[in-house]
Amino acid sequence: MEYSTEIHSSEDFCTITADGEYFVQFCDPPVPSFVNDSVDAIGQYDYSITFVIDTSGSMFGEKLKASVDGLLAALAGLSPADNFNIVSSSRKEEIFSQEALPATAHSIARAKEWLMTLRHGGVSSIMTGVQSAIWHITASDDKKRIPLIVILSDSVSDATEENFQIALNSISNSAAERISISALAVGYTDTSSWQFLQRLSTRNRGLAFRLFDLTKFVEIIPEKVDGIKKFSRSLRGLTDVHFSFNSESVADLTDTSFSHFTAGEDLVVLGKFVGKAPAFLNFTIEYRDVEDNLISFSKSVAIKKFDKTGERAETIAKFSAEQSDYNPIRQQWAVTAVHQLLKRRAQATSQSDYDELTRQAAKLSRRFKIVSPVVSFLVRRPKSSANLIDPANENGLREKRSSEIAESHEIHYQYRKLWWRSDEKDELEKTAEESFENNLQWAALTGYPLMFSRKLENSDEKVCLALPGGVVNGRVKLAENEQFSIIGDIRKFKLISVTIRINEDTIKVTNTTIYVDGAPSSSHPFLRTEENFIHFSIPEAKSSFKVHRLGRRLDLTAEIDLEEITGFLPSLLEVESLMLEEITEKHKTAMLWVHGKHLLAHREENCWRLNAGETDVLFA
Repeated sequence: MEYSTEIHSSEDFCTITADGEYFVQFCDPPVPSFVNDSVDAIGQYDYSITFVIDTSGSMFGEKLKASVDGLLAALAGLSPADNFNIVSSSRKEEIFSQEALPATAHSIARAKEWLMTLRHGGVSSIMTGVQSAIWHITASDDKKRIPLIVILSDSVSDATEENFQIALNSISNSAAERISISALAVGYTDTSSWQFLQRLSTRNRGLAFRLFDLTKFVEIIPEKVDGIKKFSRSLRGLTDVHFSFNSESVADLTDTSFSHFTAGEDLVVLGKFVGKAPAFLNFTIEYRDVEDNLISFSKSVAIKKFDKTGERAETIAKFSAEQSDYNPIRQQWAVTAVHQLLKRRAQATSQSDYDELTRQAAKLSRRFKIVSPVVSFLVRRPKSSANLIDPANENGLREKRSSEIAESHEIHYQYRKLWWRSDEKDELEKTAEESFENNLQWAALTGYPLMFSRKLENSDEKVCLALPGGVVNGRVKLAENEQFSIIGDIRKFKLISVTIRINEDTIKVTNTTIYVDGAPSSSHPFLRTEENFIHFSIPEAKSSFKVHRLGRRLDLTAEIDLEEITGFLPSLLEVESLMLEEITEKHKTAMLWVHGKHLLAHREENCWRLNAGETDVLFA
């Protein structure tokens, strides 16, 4: 095998910088670059890409069409020296070609004809499709190209909770670290499927992305495939890289082992010195090269210290928020440690391991004020002359404020950044906390036939669920807590009365009259009437209700705090209701995810409606 390599001096191979007792080491080992006949420059590679596309029932309509269009756009962006193949997976897998074909115009045109014949249907069986792709790649034995698989799917029904780890290990063992596997989760993907695709990609040197906007798939999918190709070059780099240090010299090291390394990356190790920082740090590096030869040698690298009046002073001024003991390398050590703990957590094979890694990451996050998925902090943008705007001037234009009148600086910090902020709460944070504490959910019982309406969890739009009359009929306890209860009388698909019991009072609202303790009256301390609207709320509760009298029926709308209210309405609010995507050009229909099922909804006025036959799942 012919390849060339750059010669690195000991100075630019590894560098070590120290600040007090903490240090960071960057290493960039020389990686051989293949010389292929089909490329003009050293370091460029050809690829053999197999796309596995989900054609199950959940890919109905525009989702499958957008995925196919994006796949074809990705094929058009391949080099003619690249090979490709396509596997369709649903009830059974179908393969475009028994062997990968060059990405020529003729082959892509054939692929387009084949893709146009695909139809959705059946249950997703992506794992079978991936195993088929692995088998064909292995059988081809193409050593000139980097092999990779790209999955396009919205669910992985054959990777259930019971066989999650088994399926993950089975595919990873088949790929045997020789094939890069990446995933494009198209449209809405349930949590379990998304976690599986993430772990599968991480285990097999790939990337995972979630794609939601169907209208942009033709642009986004080629862009993601290009990034996946570049990332997969690790299959042509070093593997099993390991650094060994003297435990009497350093401690509390971040990861010192790396599964792979590609030219252009950095191998980063952070840690603490035991005692005073030495002038040189000695360590051993070991790895396997592209021909699987084991390479091992020792290095001694001079330690560079931060200049307290130069580079270090600039870093502290930028990020420290006037912390007297701020140490940028210590902070980066903590951030890296949290990141690596979370990465190991994603690969945990038992609940106890998962919980312990979560505990360690949370402890470090709180200690060093790092925003991470296991803790919560408020993120704020800095106020500066660059983003503060004065009112319009005499010419009607708005200008940036001068630095002299800029408001006081606020520190913005986020996960994997070195920025810090004070523990003290200002008025902005207090307001944000109050807003969070008063987070109410909107719900309604309206219309004829009667429908339950709520806002979709990932959209500003509403979903209207038609209520089956055979199930939702008679007196229904709509909402209650220790202080009051609200009962609805539902007859012949209509809400005909609402009864409120509070303390020792009973208030009944019909389409014509309000009764208080059996006598007609609109006077009660917790009621407010306004033409055909009756408002009900009590000072001690955050939730509130409004009844609208309409001819022979009533409509009820509510703002509900799920922590203080139980009953029929809160139970429906707890049902997962998500917009998957709008699936027609004029957006007359949409695919929703309700109660664990894909359901087709139709737009009526300002709501996505599901008919009673489709909402039976809520009352099973």
